[in-house]
Amino acid sequence: MTNFIHDITRFEVAPPAVFFLMLFSLLLALVHTLIFLALFKISFRPSKLLYILYPSIMAVTAFIDLRWIVLEFIVLFLFTFVLGICGMIFAFIKSVKLSQKERHRFRKKHHIPRKPLRKKILGGFFSLLFILVFYVNPGLFVLSIFLILPILSLILPSKRNRFFKYQQLLPTSKIRSVAMGLAELRGELIAGDALLSSPIKSKRCIGFQYSIEKVSTDKDGKKSYRTIFNETKCNPFRLKDATGTISVNPENMDLYQLDIDERYQSGGKRYTQRLLMPKDQVLIVGKIGLQNNIPVLQYEPIKKVFGIAPYHYITTYNTFKPLLNRFLSFTSIFGFFVALILMSTIVIRQDYIGITFTPTGHNFVLLNNQSHNKLKDIHKSQNRKNKIITPQQTNPDTAVQRAKEDELPPEVHIETIELPDIPSNTTKKKTK
Repeated sequence: MTNFIHDITRFEVAPPAVFFLMLFSLLLALVHTLIFLALFKISFRPSKLLYILYPSIMAVTAFIDLRWIVLEFIVLFLFTFVLGICGMIFAFIKSVKLSQKERHRFRKKHHIPRKPLRKKILGGFFSLLFILVFYVNPGLFVLSIFLILPILSLILPSKRNRFFKYQQLLPTSKIRSVAMGLAELRGELIAGDALLSSPIKSKRCIGFQYSIEKVSTDKDGKKSYRTIFNETKCNPFRLKDATGTISVNPENMDLYQLDIDERYQSGGKRYTQRLLMPKDQVLIVGKIGLQNNIPVLQYEPIKKVFGIAPYHYITTYNTFKPLLNRFLSFTSIFGFFVALILMSTIVIRQDYIGITFTPTGHNFVLLNNQSHNKLKDIHKSQNRKNKIITPQQTNPDTAVQRAKEDELPPEVHIETIELPDIPSNTTKKKTK
């Protein structure tokens, strides 16, 4: 460093070069002003402060000693990179803090509890695990996407899975003749004593679903949505069919696939409202119990199922569910074979194709060496039938070529060595 400074300050700078460096310092002042304004959110008073300061410093340095002006200009130039890096770090930290404050205000407004630390750690762990599996073994990653995850989503219990499972298994009962216990009822909604006001436009309804999603846009312009808030409310109501009516206690009741009433996007968020209105035709799965000796449809605590859905959606779901199951089965099988191909090593040689399946580090050769030898014998016998080599046609090159093609496996390499000519000691006798 000392040698560098000594080399820079060894020569004096000519006055024209000083004038050029002062002009160039104005460009550095412009860049620094933009960095302070854009990244640090700092504006100078007066706004032309750096435009005056940098040339003035250069002029004072040239007046004191012309040898130091080049070093001063280099320092100002390198300061541009340092200032830009520090500005980006500062802007990133500030944006993170602002987003945290915004999330805190949003959670406080909608009474959203904070996500437990345990779930954050598990989510980060599984995300990292998927990335590692993708880079280490793409075949296993494809297998997990097309086979493992769909099976787990179908096997693992959830309220939605239980509701659609029981609505397929249970027969639709009439209200007058329904038995105690788990039942499925279909009918028209009748409002109870009080109605709710919806979050959007304050519409009168029996129940509503209100969700807020964060909108993200990728580089191709495609939008993706992530739910950050979800609220469901429902007041007591009655269900009516051709045989009678029954009261419904909506505690712990889930609302599925309600029709969208209002939806709009604002401020990077999408707001969606779904309503449960009087006279809607619905299907309900729940428990028939007694309250004050009156039959009531309520939550089933043993089966852990209690839900309501529009009847037209249930009809569509039951119609296309078999087709969906076939499609998922076909996709899973296709993904399974794709994963096997990606996890296998295919070796193509002259006489055979070898497939090595290595999911756990063990080799399973589907076409082994014995089959390879049989194919070689067949190939050799065909060559012998098609090619007849006489002694006059035999020469060293032909012998080497036959050894390469017929006698030796592909792993053996043959090298030919040229020997020097040996003079013959015998002489021919002349005959009369």
